[in-house]
Amino acid sequence: WLLAAVAATLASGAVRQLADGDFEGFAAEHATFLLLFYAPWCGHSRKLAPEYERVAADLAGTLAVARADGTEAEELATRLDVKGYPTVFFVRDGETDEYDGERTAGALGAWARAKLAPPLRRVESAAAARQWVGGRNAAVLLLPAGADEGGPLYRAMLGVAGSAKVPCAVGVGLPAPELAELGLAEVSVPALAVFASYDDEVRLLLDAPVPL
Repeated sequence: WLLAAVAATLASGAVRQLADGDFEGFAAEHATFLLLFYAPWCGHSRKLAPEYERVAADLAGTLAVARADGTEAEELATRLDVKGYPTVFFVRDGETDEYDGERTAGALGAWARAKLAPPLRRVESAAAARQWVGGRNAAVLLLPAGADEGGPLYRAMLGVAGSAKVPCAVGVGLPAPELAELGLAEVSVPALAVFASYDDEVRLLLDAPVPL
């Protein structure tokens, strides 16, 4: 009866149940979503189930929420490198970021919202970039080929901003002289640049092109 009760709890609410073979279709339907891997026999999974349902209800219309029984969807669990139960991922464009906080609706919901819309500054000049970097130990700047906020590069940078422990920004419309002021005269956009501030001076630590 215990397993039946768990199954009934997990089957309710606004959470989509995924099986092996469902991930690609769900990811195509939702660019971002939460995904829980659970096991019916796992006490921690049973305890998290109602909290996860509360998260799904709170995020309804904002972020899609799904789950998968790891004992049934073994291929998907292996593919996403699930090491234990329960495991919660934030998924953006097929890339996963694992949750490691408290297993409460409040903590998990706050984490999901922060992942969905992380702080991502827009800078449009070398002066603005230097001001933004000033005083920071490190900061990451994406130099896109365009300013399309719906494009794959911008979405990928949202993923970086959601996972990185340092501030992130997007440089929009920076002409060659502005790039040269930042030490990026030779960079080919799109690229990522990492800056730091030492003794009131902004320094370029590294830059690397981003493959399209």
